[in-house]
Formats: sequence, C-alpha cells, structure tokens
Amino acid sequence: MDFLSKKELGLFDNKKMQIKEIYGIEIDNFRLMSKQQFNLAENITIVSGRNGTMKSTLMGLIAQPFRTNHDNIFGLKMETKFSEVFKFSTKTDVEPYLYFIKMKIDDDKMMREPVPLYYDKSGNRHRLVPSGRSKGDGYFNLPSVYVNLKRLYPLVDLEQISEMEVQYEEQERKFISKLYEQVLLKDEYCKFENYFVTGTVKKNPIGPKNSNYDVTSISSGEDNLSFFANVLISFMRVYQNNQRNNLDVLTGILSIDEFEASLHPISQLNLLNFLFGWSQKYRVKIVLNTHSLYLIEETLKMKDRIEHNRIKLNFITNRFSASGKLSIIEDPEYKLAKEELTLTPDRQTPTLTKVIVLCEDFVAEKYIKAIIGRNIAKYCEFQHQINTDQNGTGYTLLLNLVKNYPKLVIDSKILIVLDGDVKKSSFKFKHSNRCLCIPTINDSFLPLEKELVNYILNLPQEDSFFEHFEKTKDMFRQEMSQCKISLKPEDMTKEPVDGYKKWFNVIGEQKIKKYRDYMIRNNKTMYTNFIEEFSLMVNLIMTENGFPKMVD
Repeated sequence: MDFLSKKELGLFDNKKMQIKEIYGIEIDNFRLMSKQQFNLAENITIVSGRNGTMKSTLMGLIAQPFRTNHDNIFGLKMETKFSEVFKFSTKTDVEPYLYFIKMKIDDDKMMREPVPLYYDKSGNRHRLVPSGRSKGDGYFNLPSVYVNLKRLYPLVDLEQISEMEVQYEEQERKFISKLYEQVLLKDEYCKFENYFVTGTVKKNPIGPKNSNYDVTSISSGEDNLSFFANVLISFMRVYQNNQRNNLDVLTGILSIDEFEASLHPISQLNLLNFLFGWSQKYRVKIVLNTHSLYLIEETLKMKDRIEHNRIKLNFITNRFSASGKLSIIEDPEYKLAKEELTLTPDRQTPTLTKVIVLCEDFVAEKYIKAIIGRNIAKYCEFQHQINTDQNGTGYTLLLNLVKNYPKLVIDSKILIVLDGDVKKSSFKFKHSNRCLCIPTINDSFLPLEKELVNYILNLPQEDSFFEHFEKTKDMFRQEMSQCKISLKPEDMTKEPVDGYKKWFNVIGEQKIKKYRDYMIRNNKTMYTNFIEEFSLMVNLIMTENGFPKMVD
C-alpha cells in the first residue's frame, strides 16, 4: 500500500478526518528503537517481550495521538493522556523522537503522518503533537482508552464502598452478564449492582446481586473484569452513535497493559476470544501486552486468524544485538518466545514447570512413577507428606484439601492421585477433576499392597510370572500366610492392610519393585486411560500457569 502525507493528499485539519482503519506505526527514532515497523492486526494485536523492552511504551505510541468528545458511561473523556503512558527524563530524553502513524481516512485515503515527540525547554516538559505545530495539526479525532490492569488497586486497599446507579440498557445488562459467564464461568452476575469506591484511587466495581457473596468479597479478577465491562459498554455506545449517524468509521482503540494481571490463564484465553468477537462486531482495534507463554502458545495456534491478519503477535527483543537496540518480530515461532521469556534454550525443560503431585504414601509414589514412566514423571514433583510428623497422608485429608481450599490447590499447581480403594462417590464435588485414582486390575478397588498380592494369588500355577522369578506360587502363598494374609482373595477388601505392608517389608523394596513392574508391563491396557488422563491434567496445570505443555 502506498501512503501519502496529509499535505500530499490535500488535507489540512486533523480533527475533521474520519478514521476508517489504523495500520500501525513506523518508528524512525525512539529510545532503543530505530527504523522499526509496528503493524496492527484488524482486531487484536498482542505485544510481548521481556521486561524493559518498551512494550507499554510502544502501545502508548499507538494510543496517544488521539482525542475525542465522546464520554464513557461515567462522563469521562475516552482518551489517553500523555502522563498516563509516558514518563520521560529531562536528562536522557532530550533528543527529538519521531514516528509515523499509518491510517485509512475519509474516502479511503491512505495517509502516513509524522508524530514528533520532543522536549520543550521553555515549558520544561515533553510534548507530542501529531503532524507538527501548524494550523490544523494536532490530535486526531478517535476514542482511545489505555488500561493498565496491574495498577488497579484491590478492593481491600481502598477505604469506602458505596452503591451507585448506572443507567444501562437491558441489552447492556445482558452483555455484562454474558461477559462474566464466558470469561470467568460465573453465573452469579445474571443480576448485579454498581459501586463507587473512594480512597487511594477511585473506581467503579460491579458486584453480584442476590448471591452468596457481594462486592466486598469479589476476586481481583472479577474486579478487573468489571472495569472491562464498563469500558466495553462505553465503546459500544460510540459504535451505536456512529451507526445512527451513518458513519463508516473505526469506533476506537482499546489498549490493555498487563493483560494477564489477576486473571487465571484459562480466563485469559476466554477473555481474548471474547474480545476478538466483540472487536469484530463493534469495530474497536485492541492492542494488549502479555508475558504469558500459555496465551502466546494458544494465540500462535490460531493459524486462520493470523493468516487473515485478524490477530497478530509482535515480539520485541534485543536478541543477538551488540548495541542493545530493540527489534520487532512479527508472529514468531513459539520456540523463540519461550527462549526469550524464560531465558532457557528450548531443548531444556524449566524446573518451574513441575506439577506438584500429592499421593498417600511412598508406596503410591513409586507405583505412580512406574505407571507413567520417566518421560512424564520428570515434569512432576511428588509429595506424600503434608504433615512431616507422619509417613503419609490419608485420602480424606487430600480430598478435603481440594474441597475446602481449591484456590490453594490451583495456585500451587497441585494434582492429587489417590489409591485405588477410594470410592468414586467421594469425587462428587467442585474441582474434583484435580483428583485421580490409581487404576486396579478388574476393578478390584484395592490399595497397592493388596493389589499386588491379589494379582499374584489370582495367577495360575503355571503362569510365566513364577518361572520368571524362579519362585513357585506356593512359595509366595507361604510368605503371605506367615504375614497373616488370608489366601482367599474375597477376604482382601475386609482385611486390614497391616499384614500386606508387613509382607512388603519382609520381601524388600527391590523385589517388590520387580513384582510391581512385571504386573504393570503385563497389564498395559489397564493403565492406558490413567496415563492419558494424568498427562492431560499435567498439561492443563502447566498451561494454566503460563508454561508450555510436556514435550511429546
């Protein structure tokens, strides 16, 4: 596409231009960047990179050259002020900076206009003036809202919360309810109330109405989503106003800094998908930044959206730059993003990605490792002692941990694996998908000690198991009987486990390992579903926490 300046296009007044599209910016010179292109997707542009790579500043360059007469639902201008985005030094930021913004305006004119940013010594301040300082220069007319979620204060840090009335249309109320349902999977916001908070900062959270909790108990994720809700409604009203006036124009720009702040990784992806559809419908261009590897990985899977320029990932890096200059890479391979954000070569597995696997005792830990194999076990850290005064942890305590403290389990990357004797009826509670049971042969529902004995006693006398270990079945029966183990399999479910544990100790860990591994090898199909389910949960927990999945 060929872009011309407004002078070449015969245009004079920036404020009167009708903006139909924004293609991005060309950075001539700005701090650590020179001769760089920052292109925007039609709907959502994601910016990523390590700390100090100017992600937020780059977004500010996009958001800054606009002003508007449109107010949000609280009567404030939908525009991004210079001080909200930039913090300049009067010592190091004294040289003039320059970038160009590329847009489609009026009757489809393609315009490339300079945006100088300079230090005004007379006023001892920095100024950004699109086009320059002639008559008709200055800010373009478009709503542009810049949100930094990381800097929104949690409600507990604020002083006073009071109800306020916000005039929503019925369809707007339904929209807000749908937002909470699709992003956070919460149906408590089918009815809600608005609040005004004063204190360190002013904010307007939304709280559920007629629910088992109210605004004082909402999570930071719910609080941030209420900020989103009101911003989105404000843009929707601008769009509807444009429609009433038959204006074929872009509705505005929404810039989101620290996109993942306070949002669970799955909620991040839900919000991204929600915003994608919303952006298409209401013609709002969205620019956001993130450090979440999970979000980056999922974005790069959206091949169709990327190919049609609906979504774009711009990665900022000084990779292999001797001068420290930053460059922008469009839609990089996931390998590059991972290496940059973790500072770990892709061939290595960061230790941070390990999932905590809680089980009942040392025997169960060894059994689970033997079933899943080393390639999966290396992504896990096994623990069986919640209380250091005991050698193991009972299944009741582990289940209650998930029931009563689900947030702790989720935030701590915990997966719980229980012995095979735990009844399936024990799993009828929320977040029970964080619990798995070790499978048992023929659904015997026995703990490992009994499972192994049951397996051996049910083998025929001539089975290759006995030949392999050069030990007859009667020899095994003799050993078990001396440990007070009933030789009738039907008695196993009723008997205490003490005799079975005694047999394990008498035989010794090395022999038990050999018997156990033989049993697993000869019953592979029984363990297939467990291995798949275990792998699925490990991958889910890793991606929830922003880490890549296990390597196949």
